[in-house]
Amino acid sequence: MGIGWIIGIVIFVAIWVWLAYEIWTAPLMPDDYDLREEDIWPVNEWPDPLDDEEHESFDEDHALDMVMNDMVKDFTEDDIKAIIKANEKL
Repeated sequence: MGIGWIIGIVIFVAIWVWLAYEIWTAPLMPDDYDLREEDIWPVNEWPDPLDDEEHESFDEDHALDMVMNDMVKDFTEDDIKAIIKANEKL
């Protein structure tokens, strides 16, 4: 067995020993996470995300405008002139 294999095995074992040590000594959370009964939101009272008004009133044109504005906000006057000149050649 070559020295490279021995070094590789030693490193592999050392990493697994370190990982096992970290798992063994990791701090644990308490079972109740310090929650009181009144802090828990019952499942049957959760809001339905599909009934949200924002979901129904999505404006695709506005979203496209926002994306386009974000794409061109860093353009300088020279960049805009170069784009116009390139489009005129087409």
